[in-house]
Order: sequence, then structure tokens, then C-alpha cells
Amino acid sequence: MFEIIENEDSRVYILPSDVIMSKLRFFEEDIDRFIRTDKRDLVLDMKNITALNSVFLSCLLRIKTGLIAEKRTVRLINYNEYVYRSLEVSGLERFFLFE
Repeated sequence: MFEIIENEDSRVYILPSDVIMSKLRFFEEDIDRFIRTDKRDLVLDMKNITALNSVFLSCLLRIKTGLIAEKRTVRLINYNEYVYRSLEVSGLERFFLFE
């Protein structure tokens, strides 16, 4: 489904192209488990994602909110201009892209 890289201070999910949408429920459940059972931060590698839709944006918001409650962060990396534009149009670029 997706590749996971374990680092000392974070877990990195390499999201597999836009087929993530068909497995979104599984993805969210895995992330929820991570948030409940781990203390590290989260990194989402977006190199294979071509665009974001409203369903995926709401998923990202739930993830970010869950991590904020635990005083942890989520970083989006390797995003393209279309992903950035989707975040910008929704007013969420500063919420997610703080590097």
C-alpha cells in the first residue's frame, strides 16, 4: 500500500501516487494507530501525488489535528506545484508547509 521509513525522530510515509485515494480509510487507520502508539513526528512524502482533492485535504487536517493534540508535527515533503496550489487555494499552505 505505502512504503514506510522508520527514523529515530519520525516515521516517513511514501505515498503511492494517486491510488492512495482508493485506500484512504486504511491509510487513516494506520496513521491513527501511529498517533496513539508512538511519540515520533510524521512525514508524508508527496513525490508521487499529483494533486489533492477535498477528501484527501480533510484527511490531512484530521491527521494534523490529531498530532497537534499530542504536541507533535506532520511535515509534507517533495510536493509538486499542484499540491502546493491545492493547499494555497484552501488556505492551508502555512498550516502544513512551515519549512
